[in-house]
Amino acid sequence: MVLWVHSIHHKHHPLGGLLKVKVVVNPKAGNGKALTAWPEISQKLEKAIGPYDIEFTTGKQSATLITRDALKSGFDQIVSVGGDGTFNEVLNGFFEEDRPINPEAILSLIIQGTGGDICKSLGFSNDTDEAVERIAKGKTQTCDVGKVQFLGHSGEMEERYFGNITSFGMGGLVAQNVNRSTFTKRLGARAPFIFSIIKTGLLYRNKKITISVDDQPEEEHCIRNLVVANGKYHAGGMKVAPDAIMDDGLFDIVVMGDFGIIDGIQSIPRFYKGSHLCMKKISSLRGKTLELKSEAEVYMEVDGECPGRLPATLSLLPKAVKLNV
Repeated sequence: MVLWVHSIHHKHHPLGGLLKVKVVVNPKAGNGKALTAWPEISQKLEKAIGPYDIEFTTGKQSATLITRDALKSGFDQIVSVGGDGTFNEVLNGFFEEDRPINPEAILSLIIQGTGGDICKSLGFSNDTDEAVERIAKGKTQTCDVGKVQFLGHSGEMEERYFGNITSFGMGGLVAQNVNRSTFTKRLGARAPFIFSIIKTGLLYRNKKITISVDDQPEEEHCIRNLVVANGKYHAGGMKVAPDAIMDDGLFDIVVMGDFGIIDGIQSIPRFYKGSHLCMKKISSLRGKTLELKSEAEVYMEVDGECPGRLPATLSLLPKAVKLNV
């Protein structure tokens, strides 16, 4: 379903002129929450910023194509209405060959999905009224963006950009189970992830991988999970990388080592509080590039989506996108 309103945003661009706004809505986000809430959101948004163009997504990667076409057509603000996965798809539409299509374009968020971790990492809530107010005020922060090249489900190497967090290991299966769930998503932001962490953890077997950070010699680790973080939060508010800063030019890498089932369950509260880095089987480091390999099947998640598995190469694009904060 596509609705077009051929008008221009009345608010001035920071560099002069008028902002031309495209709103990208994922009607399936949050088990249909976004579609249900959209009529009310649309009224509030138009009242706050004036008329805008809107398009609904129709499937996987639809938001990326809509965004890319919009930026090439002269739009300079994209509003993502959906969950963390919708945000990731919209973010990917900002880039071609590691370069932003429009370096001055602004990415705004109205979260209507399950987790909303990108908002937490940016330091604000998922409240719709607050999101509309942020869009009206137009304040921005220029943030780093991660790029990951990996083995896709098709068996071919693929690549994707991410704004918040990419993880490898049990996290990939946890996110996959959350995305497939319908019942637990009705229980709030955190419950689906805790349920999936416990369920997945009971059967999961740790994997051996090799890690190289910033072209340093490879090291072998047996991991439960490995997080490459630009932002602090994932998994419904888990403060997995408490020291991460989204514009410091570095990834925060958190390695959850050879945890057993009991270790994993006992660590859950500490991960949500962000007090886990001092635990014996957890290590952390920072870097700009990362190479990961494994002979085992190690799945991944990127901003809450599950596009493939190892091997993977990650690199950081410093101050690559303007986010509305």
